Amino acid sequence: MSTATPSQHDELVSQEKIGTVTRFLWSCAGADAGILERCPHSDRVKYQGLGGMVLSTGVLAFVSGSYALYTVFCPKSDTVLALSRQATHWPTVAIAVLFATVYAAIIFNIDRFIVSSSGSGDGTEAVTVSELVHALPRILMAVVIGLCMSAPLEIRVMQSEIEARLELEQTSYRKELDDKAALLFDGDKLELERRREVLQKRLDDADGHFEAIRQEIDTQVESLNREVQGQVGSGKAGEGPAARVLKENLANKKADVERMKGEERIKLQPVVDEIAQVATEIAGNRRELAARKESNERASRHRDGLAERIRIGHEVSPGISVLLGLLLLSIECGPIFFKMMIASGTYDALSANLKLVVMAKHGIEKRIFIDEIGLERHGEVFHGVQALLSEERRRLQTEDGLAKVVHEQYRQKLEREIAAAPEAFLVPPANGVDVR
Repeated sequence: MSTATPSQHDELVSQEKIGTVTRFLWSCAGADAGILERCPHSDRVKYQGLGGMVLSTGVLAFVSGSYALYTVFCPKSDTVLALSRQATHWPTVAIAVLFATVYAAIIFNIDRFIVSSSGSGDGTEAVTVSELVHALPRILMAVVIGLCMSAPLEIRVMQSEIEARLELEQTSYRKELDDKAALLFDGDKLELERRREVLQKRLDDADGHFEAIRQEIDTQVESLNREVQGQVGSGKAGEGPAARVLKENLANKKADVERMKGEERIKLQPVVDEIAQVATEIAGNRRELAARKESNERASRHRDGLAERIRIGHEVSPGISVLLGLLLLSIECGPIFFKMMIASGTYDALSANLKLVVMAKHGIEKRIFIDEIGLERHGEVFHGVQALLSEERRRLQTEDGLAKVVHEQYRQKLEREIAAAPEAFLVPPANGVDVR
């Protein structure tokens, strides 16, 4: 039987220089670079491709996560179209990049574990039902990750259509809230206006009554003055005793009217105060309505979340959403299916051999056992543990045998001493009293 010399082995293995990028891609695929260095070029390329797919999912996770987080944390200070015309909010960008980096690292680590733990299936290029059943937990995990990554990318692709629809919904939502608020406050406003009109009418009626009396007195005074001036009556100018008395009576009557008007004002002061209170309530009603409308505007602006955009995206173009979702799922689940479709190669054989060598060096042997019902069970025999147990068992047996010898010799020594001087081993009576 001939064996290949080291020089012949070097000729069989690709002498291509392995760069840092290649080693990084191998690490992304969870492969052992030391084994791949001894493998043909085909195995090296295979694990480069797997590592590239795992890395691409991490990159897509970063892009998806950063956009989603920026959408969530971006200040909603205006409508969606107005915000799209504003400058980028860099503090939010920093927060989104930080959390997206953590998110991408988690996704990358999970995908790396999924790929590295998938094995090579049954070693053939065919994907069997048994392989799918064993890979089902990993496939389900990859599907969940793919769906989570696809949603933000979908809304980024359809951003223009989504923002146009979202602008209309924000405007409609704000109008709906404003109409409800107006309907709520208009009833109170109308009631206050009616109260103010009733109270004002009481004041106006009182003022009108005294104003009519005052105007009547002014008319009489004017008529008297015209008569005194000779413009009416006898046509002779001059103020007689009767005119002076009448003029004085009119002046007194006018003073009485002003006094009564002042007294009536005092009586109606509660009405004046109530009118002022109603006016204050009306002003408060207007301020509260304005505040409610401002709150409604803020509420409409906040209808710009990730879930809202995803919903609109599915409604606007469900076909694109499905296609993008399938694309991300294929990228996420691709490495698992590729590993099941690739036949076992040199790397798999060397990796299995290395595992057995390491186990053998540590005294571990794989065996097939037959259980109580006659089924084959795969297990390990830990020879190192058995050797330690045997050594410990022998040590304890030796210590037990030596202890028996020591105790036997000590017993014989005591017997000789007792036979030579038995009185030395007798116990003296207590307090000098013989208790025999």
